[in-house]
Amino acid sequence: MTIIARALRSSPTAAEKAAGQGKLLELWLEIGPACHLHCDFCFNGNGGQDGSLVEDLLTVQDYRRVISEFHGLGGRCLGIPGNGEPFHPSNQATTMGVVRFASDLGIRVNIFTSGDLLNKETVDELRLLGVSVSLKWNSFCASVQDRLVGSPEYTQRRGQAFGLLRQHGFNQPDAAGVSCLAFVNSIMPGVNDGEIVEFYRYCRENGIVPDIDTLLPFGRASQMSADEIAVIDRVAGELRWLDSGLGIEWPGEFLTYVGSLCDRCHHHLYVDCFGRVSSCLGANKRGAHIGNVKTGSLSTAWRSPLMHNIRARRYTGRCSVCVKFLDGRCNSCLGRFASAIGPHVVETTGCWKFERA
Repeated sequence: MTIIARALRSSPTAAEKAAGQGKLLELWLEIGPACHLHCDFCFNGNGGQDGSLVEDLLTVQDYRRVISEFHGLGGRCLGIPGNGEPFHPSNQATTMGVVRFASDLGIRVNIFTSGDLLNKETVDELRLLGVSVSLKWNSFCASVQDRLVGSPEYTQRRGQAFGLLRQHGFNQPDAAGVSCLAFVNSIMPGVNDGEIVEFYRYCRENGIVPDIDTLLPFGRASQMSADEIAVIDRVAGELRWLDSGLGIEWPGEFLTYVGSLCDRCHHHLYVDCFGRVSSCLGANKRGAHIGNVKTGSLSTAWRSPLMHNIRARRYTGRCSVCVKFLDGRCNSCLGRFASAIGPHVVETTGCWKFERA
């Protein structure tokens, strides 16, 4: 009988969060902006860059110093997000250097990737190091997926990569349901919303963590219309019903990630490829920076007034008087529902499920 994937190996566990309250447990660390795809929904608007002309990027020495400090602070999990493609030829050496260095320190690593540049040698090493892979999977339909990323035959290349990951057992959860493979998707009304239930069921039946969110309104992604929100709300309801039949209850409201409550505000920092530190990806793209690792430290950023207020959930605006925020079913979202983020203020706009206390 297939064991349902309930968590990704590279994510902080409930026990780690409980024991490490107030500590920095998770760090997302960008590599470079080089990318071979042209995704319609890219929050950075990247695509076709090789990264060679980009100035002021973090150096190998910067990465090692940041990871060493993170480890010294008790850090457990490192994510390499897709600001660019981690396995692009311009990024491959840096990515693997970061992975090896972090893994040697006992830090669990997750890489967000388009997957189509993976080869057997790289997958062999990732498996040996216990790395988790979060694979882009917006559609099963090749014509839809290839159009979304602006690359003919991408879906075929991604399928070959998935075959390698499957052969190496990335999607074979342990007895606790911990897997080393996630599929990353966003609900895009009018594009893939008709596939989401099938996608979710496929993940649940094949040992894959379904990492589904709504688009961040940056780069080439746009704000959602009222009609799109209605579609997203309907699809989320279908997924909640599907999970309830499997004995899986969602801990909070679906506003950012399907089936999980985004609690990064309590244990997470984000460092972009220029060294700028933010509380999360969304805050980074809003320009809410709380330091730079080239000239400062993670520790200083973690102790900043903004992070103190975020961890204490001292927000103003509509979210601050919402019953779902007040009783912990939602932590709001700095990338989607904030109108202003500063050292002493987080002003929120409220989401489509806004309710006054």
